[in-house]
Order: sequence, then structure tokens, then C-alpha cells
Amino acid sequence: MMIPAAAACGMLAGCNTGVEDVESAKTGYQEAQRDADKMVADARQEGDETLHETKKIVIDDINAEKKDLNTAASEAAEDLTEERSDVIEATQQGQKEIAEAEAKREADIAEARGAAVDKVTDAKRELEETKQKAIADTRKKVQKCEAEVTAQEQELVDAEAEMAAAEIRLKNATDDNRADLQEELDAAKKAVSEQEADLAEAKQALNKEQAELKRVESSTK
Repeated sequence: MMIPAAAACGMLAGCNTGVEDVESAKTGYQEAQRDADKMVADARQEGDETLHETKKIVIDDINAEKKDLNTAASEAAEDLTEERSDVIEATQQGQKEIAEAEAKREADIAEARGAAVDKVTDAKRELEETKQKAIADTRKKVQKCEAEVTAQEQELVDAEAEMAAAEIRLKNATDDNRADLQEELDAAKKAVSEQEADLAEAKQALNKEQAELKRVESSTK
């Protein structure tokens, strides 16, 4: 028994990538782009907040040391010298901490950018691979449907030839074999009718896959 044409066209192992897969990959690519932007923005915001907090702590420390210096101004010279030294040390330490915070901020942003680029690149590659596979898979289905139509057309030719032969045999029948030959002709006519239906189904399946190919090609642009 011949497999129905519509089923035969769809029976291609590993060839099921289509428009829906392309659209899904496009969505994934768009999400990756949004995620990438957010990754960099989050890293920048976190770095800005850390840097701002570091600067605030440094300023508070320096102001505290300056306050101690002002207090010591009215005291012994030895205490004044020590407080001046503390202010200088706090300033230097603060500058170092700010520089480290700025460097970490830039490093974190650069790392986020790198991860973002990788994420978008992977999503874009997956999209391109999905596009190519969708086109290839659908073209294979179209080719199989075309082959199925050709096969069904040949089957119809053979069935019509058998019907014609049965008609000739019936014309030359005798009373002894007329009934049997009539049954053969009826069977041949039924076979032709069934084959015409199979051919119509095969052509319908081909039209469907050709339309699907156009959809796939449009979705990959």
C-alpha cells in the first residue's frame, strides 16, 4: 500500500525546521540584544553606585581628619603636626581607594560588554543557522513532494493503461469469461479513480510545501 502523498512529503527525518523555529530564533536574538544592553547598563549603574559610595566615605574620612586638625590648631604643636599627617594620609588613601573603585568600575563594565557581545553573537549565530536549516529542510520537503507527484503521475498512467487493456479484453470477451473481465474492468476503473485522488493529494501537498518554502524564505530576510 502506498503511503498517502501528504504524509510522504512530511516524512523526512531531521527536516522539521520551519517558520516557527525561525521566528523563535529571531525572538531569542532580540531578547539577547535587550539582555546585553541591560547587562552593560547594570554593570555601569553598579559601578557608579560603588564609586559614589567610595567617594562619600573618602570625603567623610578626610573631613573628619580636617576637623581633628582644626581642633588641634589650638593645642600643642606636636598634636598639630600629627593631625596634619593624618589628613595627608587620609587624602592619599582616599585617592587610592577612588582610583581602585574607578578601575574596578571600568573592568566590570568591560567584562559585561564582553559577555554581552558573546551572548548576542551566540544568538545571532543560532538565528542564522536556524534560517539556513529551515530553508534547506523545506526545500528537501518540496523536492520529495515533487518526486511524489511524479511517481503518482506514473502510477496514474499505469492504471489508465491497465484500464484500457481491460476494456479491450472485455470487448473480445466470450460468454465464458465476460463476467470475470467485467470485474477486471470495474477494478481497473476504481484503481484509476483512486490514483487520480492520490495524484490530487500529492499536488495539494506539493502546493502546501511550496507555499511553506515561500514563508520560510520571507521569514529569513
